[in-house]
Amino acid sequence: MTGSLNARMEHTRPSDRIADAVSSKSCRSAVRSSVSSRREISPLNLDSLQMLSRLIDRLAAGGSGAPATGGGMPVSDALPFFRAWISNPLRVAAVAPSSGAVAALMTQDITPRTGPVLELGPGTGPFTYALLERGVPERDLTLVEYDRDLARLLEQRFPQARVLQMDAERLRDAGLFDVAPVGAVISGLGILSMPRRKVIAILTGAFGCMHRGGAFYQITYGLRCPVPGEILDLLGLQATHVGRTFRNIPPAAVYRITRRGPARLALA
Repeated sequence: MTGSLNARMEHTRPSDRIADAVSSKSCRSAVRSSVSSRREISPLNLDSLQMLSRLIDRLAAGGSGAPATGGGMPVSDALPFFRAWISNPLRVAAVAPSSGAVAALMTQDITPRTGPVLELGPGTGPFTYALLERGVPERDLTLVEYDRDLARLLEQRFPQARVLQMDAERLRDAGLFDVAPVGAVISGLGILSMPRRKVIAILTGAFGCMHRGGAFYQITYGLRCPVPGEILDLLGLQATHVGRTFRNIPPAAVYRITRRGPARLALA
């Protein structure tokens, strides 16, 4: 299965278009401008931007886009992801796609028996590819992506999945599922930088889509769970630290959030 997935990634990757875009002076200038303007960039994202600048220089010089960033997704995926970040840095949590190590950590509990999976903020698809590697049928995937260009890229890469270009905050009112068939939610959203109201709306909508034993998996670049304890208590949820990897830029951790008892605010 791994071989066929790798072949498919190569087939669906818009390498030529990305290479042309990378060679443009305006693109390289945007990256360097972001690196030099440090006032609104965290130290971790600054490190990522500096790495991305070097990668783009390599592609512009005619280098291959095949090597992966941090051991996972190809270098060529960094450009569309960076474009989404530069247009809305508070909505996109990082400046480069997640590594294979993070993707493995995020999906290690998921199997075909989990059932349908809802992915929030899939970006260029590193977690989506990992789900397919785990044996989850593509038709069982629903991908919710806010950025229009990334949503189009996901439609090209995962034609059997349901791709929705929308804000995850609207999950509860979107009526995506007639019942609650989802077994797991994978979230690449920048929860840590979101206002309290938005975090509550996303978690409420996500758990409203899941069966009772479902779990919500959240990536974070911080040192603790990105969902505050008071929100967990309000919604009757609990968070468990799954693990942390330094094989990513920036280093990342994964938390599993599940129901623990009656919620003070209804989840469904």
